[in-house]
Amino acid sequence: MPETLTITEMRSDPLIALLNRADGIDPRSFLKLLDGAAQKLNKHGGSGQVGPTLWHRSTGGSVI
Repeated sequence: MPETLTITEMRSDPLIALLNRADGIDPRSFLKLLDGAAQKLNKHGGSGQVGPTLWHRSTGGSVI
């Protein structure tokens, strides 16, 4: 298992969806947050790809 999650993986991860639901987080708002983060990362990273790493599994900390 890789140590990081991409935005694409976060969008479709069933555990994240379950935790968001348990915390009362609206799925559309979460997707909007991820899309906004992807746009900022693409703008500053210059990669042109949606799917940069946002979360590091081993530390549980944000990469941004």
